Amino acid sequence: MRDLLRILALIAALFVTVLGALLGFAGIAVSIIGGGPDMLMLVTSSASILLLSVGLGLAATWHAWRVLRGYPSAPFQPGRIWLLVALFVLALVLGQTMLSLSLLPALTFPPFHVAATVLPAVIVVALIGRSLAGTTTWRDMVLQAASGAFLATPLAFIIEGTAILLLVIATVLGVTWLPGGEDLILTATSYLQDPSLLQDPGVLASALLTPGIVLAAFAAVAGLVPLAEEAIKTIGVVLMGYRRPSLPQAVLWGLAAGAGFAAAEGLLNATGSLDSWLPGVLLRIGTTLLHCLTGALMGVAWYQILVRRRWSRGLLLYVISVAIHGLWNSLALAMVLLSLGAFGASTDTGSLALAGLGVVAILLCLVILGMALAGGLAGLTVYVRRRSPGILSPNAAAASTGSEPLALEAPTPED
Repeated sequence: MRDLLRILALIAALFVTVLGALLGFAGIAVSIIGGGPDMLMLVTSSASILLLSVGLGLAATWHAWRVLRGYPSAPFQPGRIWLLVALFVLALVLGQTMLSLSLLPALTFPPFHVAATVLPAVIVVALIGRSLAGTTTWRDMVLQAASGAFLATPLAFIIEGTAILLLVIATVLGVTWLPGGEDLILTATSYLQDPSLLQDPGVLASALLTPGIVLAAFAAVAGLVPLAEEAIKTIGVVLMGYRRPSLPQAVLWGLAAGAGFAAAEGLLNATGSLDSWLPGVLLRIGTTLLHCLTGALMGVAWYQILVRRRWSRGLLLYVISVAIHGLWNSLALAMVLLSLGAFGASTDTGSLALAGLGVVAILLCLVILGMALAGGLAGLTVYVRRRSPGILSPNAAAASTGSEPLALEAPTPED
């Protein structure tokens, strides 16, 4: 079973690397040749796929090959976090400069976009990894990050897409039974047939800001999406569950998977609003903290389920992760809807001011929640260290001797 998983991991890593390189290069070439107003967005999206697939894919391929050959992996002990922070700030400055001054942005901007989007996740993993240094290996962390980026992300999108499609169908059927519902469906159909109408914020607001559509949006974004993503995001921890990881290992594995998921999601989502790229990237830091914290919590959940056989605690942690994710998504969606409402009420000064205050208030709530997410990660790290006081030295010693045990320690009788 273990050898089969290792072979499958190598094949999957090679497949992701090759496919990502082909899609990325093809997308860049087609976008540049075709030109058009969306060229920068398409080139950036294609370059993001290329750089993430080749960079993380090659790293996963190298580690998967080494484990098949029986080579050990160094303990995960990150260093020089200040350098990562400096690179992040530099990527923000240079990326925005390329956009603002139009310095051949199709060629110069994508690398900075990738760096600015991925580095926050790397910084979070490095910070937690320093606190739990020696409890896992670089190989495990790279493979978990790859599983979050290349396995969990497509699976989550497929599940979410299917669920949202069913919800849309149910919403359309429900709207048709309401008074004036058929007229609303016909109006929406005319918008879809003429996408240029949706470029008018007032028209878009009048089309979307109806009770049925708003309720369906919250059900999808704050309900279905968190339920799917928190169940799928840390699938790599499940696949490596046969190793019966310790509590610190499970936390770091879940953290790495969440970071990989956040990086892949952020690279694709951030390209849709390049006109406000810098604020968007800064807001994505909160989303990165969200995925890292819930990924770490789900690592603990899988530890409780797979190692300690405590299903109730694992399910409780899953519910907590979904609730945190749902709260973040609810606030983000409310800010978007209020912004649309402000555009729709552009001729009503009072409504416009009220909507603007609402947007500012929700943005402040998101900032506070982001700080709480960072505090949650710090608190979880302290909890793990207290529950595993003697785990650092044995694991570091095992890694330094060139061995890589399949189970670094037996479960401890905590809580």
